[in-house]
Amino acid sequence: MEDLEAHKQWVDSIVSPMWDHAGPENRIGFVVYPNSAAIQRSASMNFTPSQLFGNFGAAQPHKTLQHTFAKHGQVTLGNREEWANRSGREAVSLFQNFLSQNNLQLNLDINDLIQSISFENQAGAPVALKPLPYHPVEDAAKIALWKGYYQHHFNQSLSMLIRIEKSTYRSLRSTMQYARSIAAVQSVYHPAERRSLTTAITSSPSNIVIEKVLHRISKGGKVIVGYNITERRGI
Repeated sequence: MEDLEAHKQWVDSIVSPMWDHAGPENRIGFVVYPNSAAIQRSASMNFTPSQLFGNFGAAQPHKTLQHTFAKHGQVTLGNREEWANRSGREAVSLFQNFLSQNNLQLNLDINDLIQSISFENQAGAPVALKPLPYHPVEDAAKIALWKGYYQHHFNQSLSMLIRIEKSTYRSLRSTMQYARSIAAVQSVYHPAERRSLTTAITSSPSNIVIEKVLHRISKGGKVIVGYNITERRGI
């Protein structure tokens, strides 16, 4: 059995000291929209400017103006060390995959290859890249397990994803704006005051042509109030 009182005292002994050191914020949330091309590797990305040789041939003119990780991604990928190691891993992975697709073998351990690459730190001294956190051959079973975890997490995310296309978003936004314009027109009248017979005119296909003449006639036949209302579609 669990001693509830002892458990509460234990929790309080941990939480109270930490609470005194915490800032005014006690909760933080991150809304993440990962890039599928980078995360899922579903499309190619410009890691470096075009090398004019490879799977996609020469660079197209508009791509020369696009930012790349090599020239603009140091802050995105972390500090200088993280940027160098991530860039080196991409280069080695690209090289290894190129060999594999051409049925060529690398007679060198991949960690030896990556650690033969270096970068200059802020002091200007050369620093070798770190070995891979996992070995593609020796840690194959672990990698397969991690890929399964990632796929499970991805499936869970999809089950809670509410996908709204841009066209749907624009349509809903237009409908909401129209509804607010109607509410704004109606809200200027006092509840006991006669409301205007005209409504906001839009180009909505649901608009119809209305031509009416309303008269309020006294018993003597004299016209007291008359309205002529015309709404044209597309105005």
